[in-house]
Amino acid sequence: MLFSIGAIPASVADARLFVELPSSLIIQLIGVFLLVIVVLRHTPLARHSFPERLLAPTGAVVGFLSAVVGSAGPLGAAVFLSLKLPAVAYVASEAVMASLMHITKSIVYGRFALLSPTELLFGFALGISMVLGSWTGRKIIDRITTKQLGILIEVLLVTAAFSLIIGELKFS
Repeated sequence: MLFSIGAIPASVADARLFVELPSSLIIQLIGVFLLVIVVLRHTPLARHSFPERLLAPTGAVVGFLSAVVGSAGPLGAAVFLSLKLPAVAYVASEAVMASLMHITKSIVYGRFALLSPTELLFGFALGISMVLGSWTGRKIIDRITTKQLGILIEVLLVTAAFSLIIGELKFS
């Protein structure tokens, strides 16, 4: 819940920037940041849990970046991973925060006439796929250990990081 204190207002305040700021550099920096997070998880720093007092400011950064580049899911994943939550709590926390931020942005985009009814329909379809993805994820995490979940998430973070970095270099 503390994460949402920062994430929701930042999503509202910065959703308009999504259509105004060039995002390629921000996307590449997010990719580099994800790689740094994965590397840091294998240092003595990883023994410490993410400080609770930093959840709201971190939520604000993720909410801001989500508004600017469309989604900052991998950053949120890295934050929730550092909380050392049990697998089910990790997936649930990620799903709730993603839903809250995307609903908030949709309201703001709709308010500023940045979403057409067709785009809202696509957003609704994507929302359904998020729910199905969370359901599928729950079935998978019921069968793996917390350590295996951490490895899986790290592989996904590294993949996302390289995709962000290389994809933006290719299109710059």
